[in-house]
Amino acid sequence: MTGTSLTEDGETWKSGFRASWRTAVRDAGISGATFHDLRGTFITLAYRAGATIKDIAEASGHDEKNVNRQHYLAGGADTVIQQLEFSCSYATRSH
Repeated sequence: MTGTSLTEDGETWKSGFRASWRTAVRDAGISGATFHDLRGTFITLAYRAGATIKDIAEASGHDEKNVNRQHYLAGGADTVIQQLEFSCSYATRSH
């Protein structure tokens, strides 16, 4: 293979984010996760932390209109989470 760089093990280099992502997910023992899952989690956490739509769009690669349309920014999750936490703590208390 003329012109091909090889690793010290004699294998072809696998470069780029996609290859790195697949390797990291495999090594972590995770199945079914995609880069879009990671990006969606980032968008949700950034928005809840107070980041602006403009900053989120710049960081995530979306345009501002698409960030606003994404399901990542759906409201109401905090109330549901609190209800689930209360329900779980109530169910585990001894009566």
